[in-house]
Amino acid sequence: MVNKSEAAREVTFENVEGLTEEGLPFLIYFRDPAKKDDEKVFVDAVIRELYDQRMSINPLLANGLKFVHPLKHLGKTTKLHHQQK
Repeated sequence: MVNKSEAAREVTFENVEGLTEEGLPFLIYFRDPAKKDDEKVFVDAVIRELYDQRMSINPLLANGLKFVHPLKHLGKTTKLHHQQK
């Protein structure tokens, strides 16, 4: 059985360099931390669809509210951020 906390780890500004050093491409879900059900859907999909590829991809969870500024530089916005303007 797969440990859900190992299926997708949390990425932060503090640990991103170490994750990058692993050399695997990232699959990042930028989530609203208040919506735990959405996080569960992502983790369940990773387990179901990507389990056999776990050595070639790095599924990560990120607090979308903390990453608003860097994502904005990439031309990305969140519905929440967009509505607050």
